[in-house]
Amino acid sequence: MVRLDINDIKNTPGTNAHLDLQLEWHRSKDSTGNIPKKKDLTNKELKVKALIEAVNHHNISTQHSTIAGQQSVSGVNALNEEEAVTDEDLEDDFNMEF
Repeated sequence: MVRLDINDIKNTPGTNAHLDLQLEWHRSKDSTGNIPKKKDLTNKELKVKALIEAVNHHNISTQHSTIAGQQSVSGVNALNEEEAVTDEDLEDDFNMEF
């Protein structure tokens, strides 16, 4: 399941393996190459920091693309103004990737 709540990640980051999976998902969606490579994230603190930055970037990109009426960087379809992206929608997208 994709985690997009920064406070949740800060409070309960999960295992290193889980953090690696989350970061890999964000890398697959990020065209900027700003998410550090796995080999550069040598400890849990660095992984958590990188994941928080990736989630923040994802959330901002999703908000901007929704406002502009475009498809988001994450591959979530453009939304009508009345619709909202749910965690379930993002989880479905994440599960399709793995």
